[in-house]
This record gives sequence, C-alpha cells and structure tokens, in this order.
Amino acid sequence: MTNPDKIWKATLEEPSGQASAGPASGGIGGEDQCPTGKRGGTDERKASGTSLYGSRPHPREEGRSRGGGTACGDLREMARGRRERADVGMDGGEDRRRRRRLGDRQLGNSLVSTPSAFSAGPGVFNGQAANSRPLIRPNPPFAFDGDRTQGKTFLHSVKQYWRLLPEAFHVNGVVSEEKVVHFALSYMSKDSAASWSECMSERLVFPFPTWSSFVAEFKLRFVEENKQDHTLARLETHAYYMGSRDVFKYTDEFDDLLDLVGYSDNLVKVTKYRAGLDPRINQAITTSGNPPSLTNYSDWRTRAFRQYNAEVAARAARGQAFSPHCAPPPVAPRPRPVAAPTEPEPAPVFVAPASDAAAQDTWPKTARPPLMSGTLTSWTK
Repeated sequence: MTNPDKIWKATLEEPSGQASAGPASGGIGGEDQCPTGKRGGTDERKASGTSLYGSRPHPREEGRSRGGGTACGDLREMARGRRERADVGMDGGEDRRRRRRLGDRQLGNSLVSTPSAFSAGPGVFNGQAANSRPLIRPNPPFAFDGDRTQGKTFLHSVKQYWRLLPEAFHVNGVVSEEKVVHFALSYMSKDSAASWSECMSERLVFPFPTWSSFVAEFKLRFVEENKQDHTLARLETHAYYMGSRDVFKYTDEFDDLLDLVGYSDNLVKVTKYRAGLDPRINQAITTSGNPPSLTNYSDWRTRAFRQYNAEVAARAARGQAFSPHCAPPPVAPRPRPVAAPTEPEPAPVFVAPASDAAAQDTWPKTARPPLMSGTLTSWTK
C-alpha cells in the first residue's frame, strides 16, 4: 500500500509562474530540487488542481506559498499542524472528561430519593404511608416442655410478645385474649406440656376464654410451688455467695433473688450483699476513705464493680490472674459430749462348797444351786 505523502512528494506542484519540465505523463522533472535531495514533479492531477487530500491543499503547498517553497519549511509546517491537532485533541479529551464527571454527578443526584418518596409499583412500602409506624418483629416464645423451673419465664415471653405486637391478636379491632391463649398453647410442644396442651385444645368448650384463667391453671401445673420460700431459704444460707464467679454475675443473681423475695429494706439488702461478696472487695470498700452508706444499695453495687475492675487490672499488670474466692466459711463439727469412763462390774466369784449341804447354805435362795455329779436333786420352792 502506497504512502500518500510519498505520492504527493512525487507530484509537488511547482511555484506559480513556472512550467513543468517533466513530461505530461507524470515523469519526474529535474528543475525543482529539494535541499533534502528529492525532486518534485507533476502529473495529471496538477492540471486538474486536485490532490490526494481533496479540495484542501496539502500543508506543504501552503508552506511553499508561505515559507519560500522549500521542503524543510513544509516539514516544519506539518510538525506545527500535528502539534496543533494534538493540542486540540487534548483539549477535547479534557472537555469530554469534564462533561462525563458532570453527567455522573447529575445522575447520582437524581438517584437520591427523599424518605417520603415510595415506589408506585408493588414493593416493600406499597400502601404504606410515609409517616406510618414501622412493623416490629419481636422474638417468639421458646418451645416449652413442662419444666417447672421455666414456667414463669415462658409466661413472661408470651406476654412480652403480646405487648409488642398487639395487632397480631386483633379480632374486630380488639385484642382477643382467647387468641393469645391459643398462641401460647401452640408453643407448648414438648413432653408433658404438649400432652396438656393437646388435651385442653380438644375439649368441646375451650376452658380458657381469658388470659387470667389460663395463667391460673398454668401455674398450678407448670410453675414451681413456694418459689419465694425456697428463695428466702437460699438467702439464709451460703448458697448464694459469690464463690468463683465474677462480681457482675453475682450481682445479677442477687438482684433476681431480691425480686423474688420482695426485700424493700436497703439495710437488709446491703447486709446480705456484703455477706456474699468477695472478702477482698468488701474489705477494700470498707477501709477506703469514703465508704458508701449502709442504706445505699446502689452505691455499694457501683463501688463493688469498680473495685473488681481495679483488682483485675492490677493482677493483669503483675502477670497474675484474678480469681475471686468467696467460699462459704467452713462449718466446725458439732462437739459431742464425752461420757465419763465407767468401770465394768466385776463378775461374781463362786467358791465350790465342800459338801452338798454347804452348797445349799452358800447359794442364795433365789439362785439355783449347781447339780453335783452322781446325785439327783430337785429344787422346789
């Protein structure tokens, strides 16, 4: 494939006013000599006034008219034109990039929707007003198996679900307690609880039209009896002591015990709390410059938390592990009364009599004398 520049170099047009020295068939003339060693020539395109570049004259022709007609001037003009075109291309590329960034920014702004703008088609917010309350999804109750220690917790979980989502139990716009009871029975699905739930549900007349009637029967069967008495007895022993637990778990369990028992006297609370606390923590709080009041249970809890954290940090700095110890004090065995030693009674000593008559006089009247060999005697009184 021929290069248009080479063809055009071979057909350079002579300066105006001079005739071509070459033949009309397109031969190369010898009069126009370029300093680079190449000579120009003409062909039939010269006569028609056209070139390979169309109606626009080649940059070399413009250079010949402006720069004295030398090929070096043409080369300089071509280089200048290339630089100008490159500058225009760079400016155009920068302009395109600027327009692209502006379009992306406008597109991003158009995609940001206001909180009140909802899609008209089907979707999550279809039919929901902008200021409507979001739907709450509380955790459902756990599957109850009839464990009496978990009965009260199960009732609490059902009641909490009912309070957080009352619209789920509406019948004609009002909360139906019977529907709540059926909901609770559906989660009694294991062991003895499942059998009792099935028996209650199969009755012709449902026995629990209200929540209170269901709770009363449920507590008789699945809630631990006299739980308050058991808790009170535990607080009177060393079973609730801190032991190897941390102060946070100990305080949580102690608060649960207080709620079950119903203690309201802060002095009793502080006394019981200090009794079960780690002795090191209790002593550090008591011997501090400003110990809390004996009637301020909340302040005692806060100070116990801080002292425990300080103990853990100090042990960690020394490279030791903090292990709380608050075992119940050892119970001394009850002393048994020591009885005075008693001497055994001496056994009676019998002396053999010399004759049978002496034997009858020697032995007491209430005792039977031994039988002598060779004689037959009978003892009658």
